[in-house]
Amino acid sequence: MFIWHQQEWQQLTSVKSLHHGLMITGSGGIGKREFCLSFVKYLLCDNTGLKTGEEGCDQCQSCELFRAGTHPDFHLITSEVESAQARISLISAYGDRYQNVLARDKKAKPGKIITVDQIRQLIRNFSTQSHISSHKVVLIMPADAMNTNASNALLKLLEEPPGNSTLILMTPSPGFLPATIRSRCMVVNLSNPGNHVALEWLSQFMDQDAAELSLELANGGPLNAKLLFDNGFLETRSQYMNQLIDMVSSRITPLALAMDLSKSDLPAFLDWFQGFICELITWRVSHVAPKRFDVSDRVWSTKSFSVEKLYGLYDRIGFYRGIVREPINAQLVTEDLVLMLRSAIR
Repeated sequence: MFIWHQQEWQQLTSVKSLHHGLMITGSGGIGKREFCLSFVKYLLCDNTGLKTGEEGCDQCQSCELFRAGTHPDFHLITSEVESAQARISLISAYGDRYQNVLARDKKAKPGKIITVDQIRQLIRNFSTQSHISSHKVVLIMPADAMNTNASNALLKLLEEPPGNSTLILMTPSPGFLPATIRSRCMVVNLSNPGNHVALEWLSQFMDQDAAELSLELANGGPLNAKLLFDNGFLETRSQYMNQLIDMVSSRITPLALAMDLSKSDLPAFLDWFQGFICELITWRVSHVAPKRFDVSDRVWSTKSFSVEKLYGLYDRIGFYRGIVREPINAQLVTEDLVLMLRSAIR
């Protein structure tokens, strides 16, 4: 757990009677997974009197089992892609229990959906008595990855939870969950760290300029900023900009550009592209180039754009971001968006 979540931690650990259903939410890249895992460890710890301010006592059998990824009273439900590509080893250790790992590893792309079969298996396992701890805990993340049938199946567990149990739903997008789920949970919204705190943390891994740019591109989420930096996204962003400049300057066709862009990570591109269009709109309306807008090539200042069409493009990107979890043809998406940008240029 990160120091910038101390207030929310105190809020949860100081209540005398904890709600059986918790929804942990907040923007991307602020440490929601770390926070949830720390709280699970806290709940499972046997030595209440020895608990530290952050997690468990680190001395009892429950703490040892939790760290080893083998605690029998902790149930983690997640998607195949979350478990297979987790940056936190405990997520894979516990998430694999509810997945067919052999079948998953044979897939070209692990699934992004939490299925009803996983929830049904959870209900069967969760209805039994606890094995080691006095408490049982379920963590579902990201909860918005549940399909409709899975959400409906979980509703019964939220309405009639077993005794001494806590269900934790982690999601950056609570709006994707049914209102019937949200209304049965106590919502804990994790706040973003201040810019100074985030930059100080990032300074361990990169220089000041890279930290500032990464943090802006990550919309203030320091963990996502570090991930962007580690994955070379600053270079990827520069490539995106150069490709768009080539298209706007008629050096390449929109369809050729779309074909290239469709080979990149679609969710990451949609996130970046929507931010880019937002900056372009801001520039055209205020006539002040945003701080992080790349104006090294004069093409952006010499072209005229239809702000109305840019607004339409911004909304279209938002639509695609909403359905990107479903099977989708990346090339058709990028073609649509690139052509819309080209038509906005007068």
